[in-house]
Amino acid sequence: MAGAIDNIIANCNQHLEEAYEYLHYQRQDRLARNIDAIIDDLTGIKARHTERIQQIINNHNIDLLHKDDDLEKRLRELEQERSARRAASRIAEERQQTIDQQQKTILDQRKMIRSNEQSIKALQDALAKERKNSEDQYRQGYKKGFAEGDRAGGRDLNEVVAQSSLEQGLQAFDAKNYKDARRDLLSAKTGLDKMTPDRRGRFETSKLHYALAISSAYVEDIEQARSALTAFLRHTSALANEEELLQIAHVQHLLAQIWIGLDNLPEAIAACDSAYQTRERKLAATHNWLHQTMALRALIFDYQKQSESARALRRLIPDQTRDALQQIYSALKTLDKSPARGNQLVAQPSPGSQLLPVWLMARVKAVPVQSMKPVPMTPGKQQGSKTTQLPPTPPRTPVAKSCHGA
Repeated sequence: MAGAIDNIIANCNQHLEEAYEYLHYQRQDRLARNIDAIIDDLTGIKARHTERIQQIINNHNIDLLHKDDDLEKRLRELEQERSARRAASRIAEERQQTIDQQQKTILDQRKMIRSNEQSIKALQDALAKERKNSEDQYRQGYKKGFAEGDRAGGRDLNEVVAQSSLEQGLQAFDAKNYKDARRDLLSAKTGLDKMTPDRRGRFETSKLHYALAISSAYVEDIEQARSALTAFLRHTSALANEEELLQIAHVQHLLAQIWIGLDNLPEAIAACDSAYQTRERKLAATHNWLHQTMALRALIFDYQKQSESARALRRLIPDQTRDALQQIYSALKTLDKSPARGNQLVAQPSPGSQLLPVWLMARVKAVPVQSMKPVPMTPGKQQGSKTTQLPPTPPRTPVAKSCHGA
């Protein structure tokens, strides 16, 4: 009985082992199939990913090819730019060399100009000295000629009258009595014009035309003043001496005021600048005439709406004269063209200024012209039954040298 049981148990154990082995094989088979399925899936995934990656790589390579083309194009452009820069640099160097050469030439020309200016100045000084000697000899000769003519009875009454009118006119002009000066000088000029050239040459007329032009400008209306001043400038000589150059500058200073009154700023600028250039060369920096031309030019800058230039120019005028000159020349403005103007002054111009009195003349109804700024008035001379007023005299600065025609 026991043996049968052992056999049964042994058979059972054998069957169990076979069952376990079968299960083991089954499990391994399922596991292998699962692994194969997983491997197949992974292979599919790998293939898909490989395809996508290859597509990405291909697309990237295509992009790189395009970028290479763009990069190559950009490199060509950069090379062209570098070539252009090198060419521009060469051109700039050549231009700089040309400029340096031109500057050297200009410096050499400046040295030559300075040398020529010194030579010209020496010649001008010699010419001025010779001219002065000639004028002195002429004066002595012409005085001697008058005396000899008187003794010989060769001097007629017209010459005596002309000489007397000329002397009286110049004396009145030096005394700034422009009305009497103009009358006598016109009389002298009329007498001289009637003479023959040889007799006219016996008279000293170098100052006659200048004094007559200035006197006319101070007593006539604005149009007649312009005509007198421009006529004098048309007859000036290119070989004028220093005194005559200052006379021309004085006339240009007055003419600039006339052009302001006639509302012609370009002509006013030209006349004023020419007067300034002459006075700046011939007069000291402290001279009152130079300061007056600067004050006049500053006023023109104001009319041009260039206030900065006007202030900069006025700063060059000394403090003690700047405000006074600015106040005096503020009367300059465009004159009304419709109302008629007389030749009767309602006020005298300041004796310390070169301001023309046309802005102080009465209208037909004797209404005084008001200046742009109020000017304090002091009692002055009487004209007829009217009381005239004198504007304040500007402070005088040291005069560099004495010249006629102020």
